Amino acid sequence: MSATDPCHIERVRVLAGVGLLSWVYAAATEEHKYSLRRATFEIAWPVVFQRLTRPLERQRGHLECATHVTHLAAECVDGFHDAVEAVVGYVLRRSTMPIRELEPWIASRTNAATVDQHRVDRGARGALQRPDPPRWLRRALGEQPWLVELARLVLVWVGIPVTAGIGIWPVDAWADRRAACTGDAAGSDPRAVRFEIERVLAAMRTRPDWYQKYVERPLGHKPAPVAPLPQTRDGRYFDPPALSLVDPHEAGDVAMRELAAAALAELDRRLSRGEHRGPVVLDVLTTVFGADQPVDPGQAPHADTRNLDVEQRLSDPAVLDHVIATVLTILSEPHRDDEEPAGRRPTG
Repeated sequence: MSATDPCHIERVRVLAGVGLLSWVYAAATEEHKYSLRRATFEIAWPVVFQRLTRPLERQRGHLECATHVTHLAAECVDGFHDAVEAVVGYVLRRSTMPIRELEPWIASRTNAATVDQHRVDRGARGALQRPDPPRWLRRALGEQPWLVELARLVLVWVGIPVTAGIGIWPVDAWADRRAACTGDAAGSDPRAVRFEIERVLAAMRTRPDWYQKYVERPLGHKPAPVAPLPQTRDGRYFDPPALSLVDPHEAGDVAMRELAAAALAELDRRLSRGEHRGPVVLDVLTTVFGADQPVDPGQAPHADTRNLDVEQRLSDPAVLDHVIATVLTILSEPHRDDEEPAGRRPTG
């Protein structure tokens, strides 16, 4: 923790000892409030760590996090700071009576302070401050203990500012909770829990206004879930390919048209120079549509032209004559835009 002027810390203790800390803080300038808040933070954080954070981290199995505040994992630090801020705010609001020993007084009120702040935060998000399923919802769920507990979990979850990865609900964690509540470990898989979540939500939606106010609205305050970047086998992250705005076969059509336009332009140029049409058609089409082309227009429903031996097919005189006749017909047609010939009809 960053160092704070010992004089400010002593001033907080003196003001608390005579019951004036809250009054002085309320009337202070912003700069003075900042110094009082920092000093209170320095007094409060060791108490919060000992009384609240350390036992909680042990319950979670985070033994390293429980050793010292500097060993808190990244996912635990934010919760610790939130708890300290809640306690600091509580001290600065409630120190209206003389407090001779500040640390013991803070220790006795740590849970109350964090619970109060939790309720305030939930209220700011529109969630129920006491997320207990109302009587009508219990009846709608048939008073089944696990479904009632799941409804409570839903009401708790919508009011906390965390996400469940790329999903809406922490299904895996609730599957473990289901196994503990029902004793049915085999039947407590994520699929079963998803089905039961929908059942609970359906019961909640029977009262649309209540559902919108206490489920949809607070749920909308959560940050949008972000999918993790894909990884290679050796653990390196990479950007996924760009999302295509057209279907694969449409992209294939575009690629085929681009190749055909390039082939026709080259055929027009070389035939206009008087080159023999047979070798020119064979050379251009083999080059443009041959197996060495990087463009793959072969997405269904088209065939993959790279798997076709273009040169072998054009080696059939009948096929080549048909292709040449088609090419000449196309080149002799006028442009759609200006009605001018695309090229003069070669005779060689």
